[in-house]
Amino acid sequence: MKKNVVFFVIMLMLLAFTTSYAQVRPGSVTITPTIGGYMFEGNEDMDNSVSVGLRAG
Repeated sequence: MKKNVVFFVIMLMLLAFTTSYAQVRPGSVTITPTIGGYMFEGNEDMDNSVSVGLRAG
């Protein structure tokens, strides 16, 4: 149990510190891959699927 708590705290700290590096630099361009999915309950007449793409900005 103690190892899980320590691991969770370390992961939270790593996630918090990585967001502090986010900044807008003049003249920079970013291309980000995206992935997602659609899962329906079953009472809709639609199939589950995966969506992939790129974002530029």
